[in-house]
Amino acid sequence: MGLTVRRLYAAFVLISFSLTLLISFQNCAEDAFTANKFTRPITGTRDPNGDDGKTDGPSSSSKILSSLYTGNFLATAAGLLLYPNLSGKAWLSRSIAGKTEVYIHVNGLTPSRDYMAHVHNLPCSLGGGGHYLIDPTVVGTVEANEIWPSFTTDSNGNAIGHAAVNSHVARPEAQSVVVHEPGSGDRIACVDLHENQAKTTSFGGYFKNGDGGNTLNLDIGGTATITRNSNGNTEVDVSVRGLPASLVNYPAHVHNLPCEINDGGAHYMIDPTSTVVEEANEIWPIGSSDTNGNSITHFVKQGHRARPEAQAIVIHNPADGSRLACATLNLRNQFKILDAGLLAGLDVLGTVSISRGLDGTTSVTLDVAGLDSNTDYGAHVHNLPCSLGGGGHYKIDPEEPEVIRENEIWPSFKTDDTGRGLVDLTVAHLARPEAQSIVIHEPGTGARLVCADFE
Repeated sequence: MGLTVRRLYAAFVLISFSLTLLISFQNCAEDAFTANKFTRPITGTRDPNGDDGKTDGPSSSSKILSSLYTGNFLATAAGLLLYPNLSGKAWLSRSIAGKTEVYIHVNGLTPSRDYMAHVHNLPCSLGGGGHYLIDPTVVGTVEANEIWPSFTTDSNGNAIGHAAVNSHVARPEAQSVVVHEPGSGDRIACVDLHENQAKTTSFGGYFKNGDGGNTLNLDIGGTATITRNSNGNTEVDVSVRGLPASLVNYPAHVHNLPCEINDGGAHYMIDPTSTVVEEANEIWPIGSSDTNGNSITHFVKQGHRARPEAQAIVIHNPADGSRLACATLNLRNQFKILDAGLLAGLDVLGTVSISRGLDGTTSVTLDVAGLDSNTDYGAHVHNLPCSLGGGGHYKIDPEEPEVIRENEIWPSFKTDDTGRGLVDLTVAHLARPEAQSIVIHEPGTGARLVCADFE
């Protein structure tokens, strides 16, 4: 009897450990990729009074992975004819340390045979596109400039392929892995390795001068955000300052590379097989500047959810087409700039989260950049989403009419020298569903600067 109990206990421990690993992997997989991702502190030190929600800076701890995407192989038409039982799985990871790894496991192939496999730059629905290139300016197929998880099958036709690039974080256009038939090179299987298409995601970045802006001695700044909605639409928000105050329309386009590579590359194409530059096949958030050189644009592309290779927004000079400014869209963003924030010229990007514990506590995190440096900001959890203005303060006891810190959740903070604020706050209260957003207020006036919905 004692032996049976011990065996049951050992099995329970093993299952618990396996579930912990599974949950950890799922949490990693839900993180969207960004080369300069905002990472909140895993731990933080509260002030001695324990009620102001400040932290004294990030800890040295951080997640190992910035993203982990997994998928299942599907045979192509050619693959089904050759290998009717082909199946397999793959994952692609990007690490905080700057490493990219790909693992694949394929079944149902010819035994003891060499197969080529490559990371590709388009999803499987578009045939996988071409090989992903670490440096897109390099011409030709060079293994050192690509990611090849090629493999040799065992005596049963199964195989594991692995590729690692220690000094490169794959950009978002690394979207799939394709396996090729030996000899002919035909594509026999493909797996998508990108974000969950059913989830709304938003990424932003800061505008910097392009060559055209430098030529005109401009000092362009501002932010751009692209939101890929679960309903299949794409929204683009552009808030830019420092343009020539000419009151003319400025051509702006979503591009297919980050600003640091080929100045943003070429226009992003909804149908990448097309070679014609036309608005219907692209995303053009065109705007015009006011008398102060500022421009604010909100644009919606109906019926298309931008793929991961939509990585930058470029603003062009309407006179000669030169690139005045470029913003790389690689920072995960949840904040919306409100009217007071627009008047203050804020360029705010960041993330928030809320989690409820089984111990009856609620944890709120906030990671925001683009505010004034070394400044105390009031921040509060609000009871309506940002689309409805955020509503009022969330109250632990909703019957209490007064504004009392102890009856609310205040993730207030002080920015550092760069204008960044970090908060990791836990309160002894299980927040109800109406805790829906965080609003950051202007010091002194209390005006609402920015708002972010909890996802």
